[in-house]
Amino acid sequence: MGNRSYGPPAWSHSETLTGLESDTEYYYYVQSGIAVDKHVVNGEIAYYNFITTNDTTAPQITFHSENDISGLSDTGAIISWSTDESATSTLELGTSTAYGITYTNDQYNTNHTQALNDLTLGTTYYVRLRNMDQNQNISSSTEFTFTTTDSTDITAPVILSATTTLVTDVTAVITWGTDEGSSSQVLYGTSASELTLETTNDTTSNVNHTVVISDLTASTKYYYIVKSADANGNVTTSTPVQSFTTLQELSEEDVIVLREEEAYQEGYESVQPAVTQIVYVNSDTHAPTISDPVVTPVSKTSVTISWTADEASDGVVEYSAQESQYERTIVELPLSDKKEHIVTLSQLAPLRTYYYRVSSEDGSNNRSAYSSGSFTTGAVDADGITVPGEADSSLRNIDGSEAASAYVSSLERASEIMRHMSNEVSGALLETTLVSQSQMITELSKKLPPPVISNQTVAEIGSTYATISWLTDKKTNSLIDISSEEQYSKTGTYEQTIGDSLATVVNHIVTIRGLRPNTLYHYSVISRTATGVEAKSKDYTFRTKAETSEITTYRSENISATEVRFSWITNVPTDSTITYTPYTNGVPNKNAAQIVHSKDYTTDHSLSVNGLEAGVVYDIELTGQDYSNGTVSKMIQGYTIEGEDLAPIVYQIQTESSILPGANDKIQVIISWMTNELSSSRVLYRKGFTAEEDTFTESTPLEQNYIKKHIVVVTNFEPGSVYQFQVESTDTAGNTTRSKTVTVLTPRKQESVFQVIMGNFQDVFSWVGK
Repeated sequence: MGNRSYGPPAWSHSETLTGLESDTEYYYYVQSGIAVDKHVVNGEIAYYNFITTNDTTAPQITFHSENDISGLSDTGAIISWSTDESATSTLELGTSTAYGITYTNDQYNTNHTQALNDLTLGTTYYVRLRNMDQNQNISSSTEFTFTTTDSTDITAPVILSATTTLVTDVTAVITWGTDEGSSSQVLYGTSASELTLETTNDTTSNVNHTVVISDLTASTKYYYIVKSADANGNVTTSTPVQSFTTLQELSEEDVIVLREEEAYQEGYESVQPAVTQIVYVNSDTHAPTISDPVVTPVSKTSVTISWTADEASDGVVEYSAQESQYERTIVELPLSDKKEHIVTLSQLAPLRTYYYRVSSEDGSNNRSAYSSGSFTTGAVDADGITVPGEADSSLRNIDGSEAASAYVSSLERASEIMRHMSNEVSGALLETTLVSQSQMITELSKKLPPPVISNQTVAEIGSTYATISWLTDKKTNSLIDISSEEQYSKTGTYEQTIGDSLATVVNHIVTIRGLRPNTLYHYSVISRTATGVEAKSKDYTFRTKAETSEITTYRSENISATEVRFSWITNVPTDSTITYTPYTNGVPNKNAAQIVHSKDYTTDHSLSVNGLEAGVVYDIELTGQDYSNGTVSKMIQGYTIEGEDLAPIVYQIQTESSILPGANDKIQVIISWMTNELSSSRVLYRKGFTAEEDTFTESTPLEQNYIKKHIVVVTNFEPGSVYQFQVESTDTAGNTTRSKTVTVLTPRKQESVFQVIMGNFQDVFSWVGK
């Protein structure tokens, strides 16, 4: 248990708690002076509580290039996408996968839109999308391309080799090519002069085109042409008109099998009257009892039905595509009485539900009670995936776990069929069936209890935003109805609904943005399950804070390999400052921080930062101060320019030597050099002239001021001596460069006249001492 204390008195209070554990419920109370609120309920202290989140899942991006790129023109486009949870958004744009232009929106939304302007006509642009949720989980990138239109392009695509690649009794596949990306459509009909039918126009830009024509009539000749249009609306059609003929509904083999079955059936029926005239001496009046039939799929057009009788008998199956009508009858062949029965039904339509009943009659003409059921045949979809058939077990006389299992398996089967065959049916039929399924779900969901909403609280309030949180007992979406006091007092209704309609959570957090400062708002939280069952809280209120300065959005744009322009918007005029700090050994190196500043007050800010290094990680802080000395700040952590980070380049090494007068004369050597990037300074040296590979035993202290013009002063060289040295510079990323070895001769100290005469005298009479 902990407590927090505050400073000066205030009317409103807030406190940020840190160091909490994830997915943990905490209880708290608040105190101001001697006033204490411990949330007393029914005379007992209940305390307030909240539950921290345990979110490690990144937002999932949903983007469809054929629908989510709109407003495409010569110089612009609008990109839209959605995420499965509220998240900020980043869009990177460029004419290659190096991108270069970055758009960022710090608002938390599930629906994201970015307008792109000032683009070049007829140009392919590469786009990368990323999103980050409130728990800093970053989505994997979604990458795609689009091409701006070119209004100067008036040339239609050229169609190449339109042909029919596959024809069945009810389907035909048409393929062709074009010399540029364009749409796909086929115009067709049963007359070469009247092509009154057409496929859905596929606007996806392709150079290889495939269109499937469905719902054709068997054994019919069709005529067709293909049609393509490029991104600039230039349309072309193929010539001349081509044709194909659909196959007959049944193959020759199918016809033979059908004829055989009809012959057997005619033979069976022809002997029925004679059989019925037979009189047995020991009359049997007991009818056979049969087991539940078992349906086994054989192919997409045939099944077998088997069952068991308790006495020798024949086997008969009656069936139809219409329930309870049983238009066709198949008799088990050869004709003989037995207990185990199996009948094959063939020439069935793919993916169709049939209803059947089976029976058995013994030698005394006692027919059993009917046992009925249904089954659905299989099919092969457009992708060549086999959807197997399935028998629907009778749902009579089952309950408990058996009923639950049958219910789940039936739903899974229906979903599998709809998913695999969605490309085989028309759009109108698909829409009709989906609406029907939706209506059924809505009807069944009325049997479910609504979610329970609890722990509703205003977690945070700013001048233009508020964050609301609550809990539910089951996973639901997160929505809030909200209205200003002005509107709510007039109509008693809310102005808008905000939140994440696709969420499926029990811990709900919604941030409402774009509010007016110092304004009273009414709101109600809404939680709706995936089945549409909804719960709604009572009306609550909150008041936003007075207006303060803040950065609402920012973006970055690469100008060159070392220069980036940062742009941002503030809600009130401020000056502009950028502080960029490189990382060294994984931590920000504040000694190497640089500042760019503009004293102009504005809400639309733009500053360029020059000298950034490829591959180096920076913290970029955007700051500003308004007229009231209020400060606004935005930190961009971990910013980097993609590329290889190279070591500094050392050049223009110079030396300047002089003697420092004094009791013990010393030599001062000034060594200077230049580098192409900010880096540290150090000189390594040794006395004497040695081989290049020998090591340097001494060095000056490391100067960690990151600069481009370097000066190091060495004061411990001896006069009249030879020294060798190398200069060393290390950039903020730790890349180090040493120069080649440089040799320098230090000056001798000056001699007096007396010292010169005595020196000559010693040279002349040096023999005296020998």
